[in-house]
Amino acid sequence: MKKTTLLIMLLMSLFGYSQEITVSIDVSADPGGVNIVSPSVSGNWAEYPATVDPNNANIYSYTFAEGVTSAEFVWKVYNTSAGDVQEGLAGIVGGGAIENNLAANLPTGNGINTDYSSYCNRTVTSTDNYTAPTFIFNSFRQVGVTYTELVLTADAGDNIVIDYSLNNWDVNHGPGATDNGDGTYTAIVTPESAFEYMWNNLTDGTNATDGREDLLTCTNGNGINTDNNSYANRVHVAGEDEADTFGACPALPQTITVSIDVSADPGGVNIVSPTVSGDWAEYAATVDPNNANIYSYTFAEGVTSAEFVWKVYNTSAGDVQEGLAGIVGGGAIENNLAANLPTGNGINTDYSSYCNRTVTSTDNYTAPTFIFNSFRQVGVTYTELVLTADAGDNIVIDYSLNNWDVNHGPGATDNGDGTYTAIVTPESAFEYMWNNLTDGTNATDGREDLLTCTNGNGINTDNNSYANRVHVAGEDEADTFGACPATAGVDDNNIINVSIYPNPSSSNWNFRTGNTVINSVEVFNLLGKRVASQRSNNSTEASISTQGLTSGIYIARITTEQGTKSVKLIKN
Repeated sequence: MKKTTLLIMLLMSLFGYSQEITVSIDVSADPGGVNIVSPSVSGNWAEYPATVDPNNANIYSYTFAEGVTSAEFVWKVYNTSAGDVQEGLAGIVGGGAIENNLAANLPTGNGINTDYSSYCNRTVTSTDNYTAPTFIFNSFRQVGVTYTELVLTADAGDNIVIDYSLNNWDVNHGPGATDNGDGTYTAIVTPESAFEYMWNNLTDGTNATDGREDLLTCTNGNGINTDNNSYANRVHVAGEDEADTFGACPALPQTITVSIDVSADPGGVNIVSPTVSGDWAEYAATVDPNNANIYSYTFAEGVTSAEFVWKVYNTSAGDVQEGLAGIVGGGAIENNLAANLPTGNGINTDYSSYCNRTVTSTDNYTAPTFIFNSFRQVGVTYTELVLTADAGDNIVIDYSLNNWDVNHGPGATDNGDGTYTAIVTPESAFEYMWNNLTDGTNATDGREDLLTCTNGNGINTDNNSYANRVHVAGEDEADTFGACPATAGVDDNNIINVSIYPNPSSSNWNFRTGNTVINSVEVFNLLGKRVASQRSNNSTEASISTQGLTSGIYIARITTEQGTKSVKLIKN
């Protein structure tokens, strides 16, 4: 005997320390009397009675002799429903076997001795006093451990396994799956295991890999790691259960995210909403890591409808909660914007005492980013209708979108220089007249009189009973109160109306004129080099792709039947 071993035994004897290893088994699934079968007691494989737990008749244990630091064994249960049964562990640890992952991740000191075909024995090793985990009979599952389940929906009756990254994508060394008989399969792995994987149907495949599911069309992220070309793998996070469908991309979580831009008066942001707890309360919004003036809030998964407003703290005006009612009512400045919000975004308002934002979606949805206390969206270039009139008056638009009700058209901002500006969405097309509520004694007698104007060129009139201005979607307007629009002359760059949308753009610039054909559009960089061009086919619309252009400023030259106009373009 080595001197070191003698010294350890002497010290243990002197200090009353016994070095013992205890192993245990749970036979709840099919109770019976238990023996341990081991060569570690006498040198030959033999059976020895295990001791029943006084508090649980289905748990048995065996303690090896003092000083034993390594043992090999299996369990045998007598008088079960199947008779006398000795563990046959080889079938659950080999290639594609159901407990392959569990056997590969046994607790420290617990292992196996196996050739993966004819035998598989348990092993235990410790130089300290050690009580091993209690395992389940004929399994490497431990009592008290909640294992991670990966459940697959697929055709019943097939042979399904997991091909996973822990074994260099060897289909023969990933866990197998139990056919539940209802079109689902379950694989179990240890809660500590994290890996990438794909399900593999060995029934369909003629070799180890051609039964693997194809996920190349899946979006990267949300449980998928892919370059959408050469690989696409599922991502398993340690401890998380998975519910997959063979060959199908994971479903996106159903959440709604809303955001706000406080650039005009920065401060910390809360969302104020009854959707979270049932009562109107405040919750902290999250700042955008790339823009300190944009904040967002994501409602809990499964929320499909929410009502809310934003509140900003420590602004130049103190703490400010949105008061949106004043911008959406009759003749209010953003009436048109509030009436044309994007699908899924709306308002709940009585147009006087309250106005709350709403958002609705049954899909994973990120709403547009709005500007605080406004229904303007970040990144949208709004159409401006600018009127020259006496300063200090109350000017609104009376327009066809609301049946010519002066109280439901957008108002105009007095710029203080004899001009007024109204903003509308670039998608809005309508007929309109300017209305001076200061001059009028009722809702209509402040309206401008355009009956002498010529039909066409921005006017729709019978020169008798009506005369309305015509607004083309996306076109800015420059009007003078009560005056007919000027007639466009050839090569009059200032009068030819051309709308460009979106601008800025990261995809296409779209060009549209009101009533003149576009012959061609040419785009030049700031050095004067033409970088793109498009000829129009007898149309008032044209489009230019931004593909291949670097971000920056460009100049477009639009040639029409009435002349040529140059405008500035921005590529995002």
